[in-house]
Amino acid sequence: MPHYEHAPTDRYRLKKTSPALRSSFDPSRPHIELRDRWVQGLSNAQAELSKLSSEGWLTDLASETYFQSQAEALSKRLESQGFLTRTVPVAEFEGQPIVYLVYKRNLDWKPPEPNPQKPAEKKREQEPSSSKDRFLKAFQGKFDDHYGMYFSSDHVLAYVASDAPDTDAVRQFRETWEQAPQLARWSNMQPAKYLTAAENDGKQFVKFGETVVKIKNLRKALHVMGAKVKTKNVEIRAKAQSEPLIIGSRDTGELLITAPVLTASPEATVGWLDLVGLYGR
Repeated sequence: MPHYEHAPTDRYRLKKTSPALRSSFDPSRPHIELRDRWVQGLSNAQAELSKLSSEGWLTDLASETYFQSQAEALSKRLESQGFLTRTVPVAEFEGQPIVYLVYKRNLDWKPPEPNPQKPAEKKREQEPSSSKDRFLKAFQGKFDDHYGMYFSSDHVLAYVASDAPDTDAVRQFRETWEQAPQLARWSNMQPAKYLTAAENDGKQFVKFGETVVKIKNLRKALHVMGAKVKTKNVEIRAKAQSEPLIIGSRDTGELLITAPVLTASPEATVGWLDLVGLYGR
């Protein structure tokens, strides 16, 4: 017959834990303590808020609590807008203070004066030193190899440099200027000033003998020839009424040619001889 042994009955007996030991590990106790501190802190804070409100502090932001770091950031924004701020402690959570924030108008605060920014100074564009460069700038001129001279973009004006190539066109204009009757000549005067005054008076054309040209073109042409302020030894000549007006300088050997205007309004035209008398004052 098989033999059976009786297993001990007390091998897995559980030991009883004392009631005092069980109570020391009650998981609800920290929450109860935090709740008690929170309730007490809220009560103290509400009393402080009531007192501050009677002193003129605004408590509308106290509808919610803030961590101290949040309150400091909000305080900076309020102070930059002219308010005083103050925090009211409520409790701590994981080492961080929890506070209310109150504020009121700072009567001594003055808004910072705006820092006026100086407008960037426009660099004054340097005036070209040569007549050729002034012509290119004033009239968007380009050199024509066939004629040996520079023409404006609309081909109304032409510039002959002192060292222009000896083309048929250059020789013809130089001969015309030498042979054509002199219509005007001046020295140490300010023709550009008189022309500008005439333009401001509504005049658009100036008449030399029977030859009429645009005041705007003549004013720019004189500037090209170095006559912006005072002109020396500059002569204006034209062969006939329908022929171009030639402005030349014996000092430099340069010529500037402008096409005549064949149909100009008499009311908008002033004679060269009348220009100084009317606008030379």
